[in-house]
Amino acid sequence: MMYIGNWFFSSLVTGGLALEDIGFVPLPYDNSGTYKGMMRNDWAYAVSATSKNKPLAKAFIKFMLEESGDETDHMFISPLKDKKQDLPQLTQFMSYNPTMLEAQAVSTEVTAAENKMQFDLFKFIQEATVGDLQDVFDGYNKKWKTAKAAASK
Repeated sequence: MMYIGNWFFSSLVTGGLALEDIGFVPLPYDNSGTYKGMMRNDWAYAVSATSKNKPLAKAFIKFMLEESGDETDHMFISPLKDKKQDLPQLTQFMSYNPTMLEAQAVSTEVTAAENKMQFDLFKFIQEATVGDLQDVFDGYNKKWKTAKAAASK
């Protein structure tokens, strides 16, 4: 089991895992009793403010989202709300009727504190997985408080 997004399906399959051995379910992110799913906008699709042909750029994005089959090729959830999901894992995920949360940009204050404390998400996950969870949280809370104070000066 791993905490990761559906974008990883194609990597797992390419790496040799059988698609039918992969499951995918939403998680309860809080104590509300509802399941949540995270949406991350694809920043690869954008029209530059300085584009010399904005209508063509917009048409290309429309094609990629609506006609290209890119989501099928790469095994991820279609960005179109009404599109039926092609993979059983995605159908299973959506059967929970998760509330979809849109990823937000990280504030400059958070980034400054993370940089100050040299936060490494993967190191944190590893420490939380193998260590005493309360000790790990206490240690990171202390580092965060110190880094936040130093970054705000």
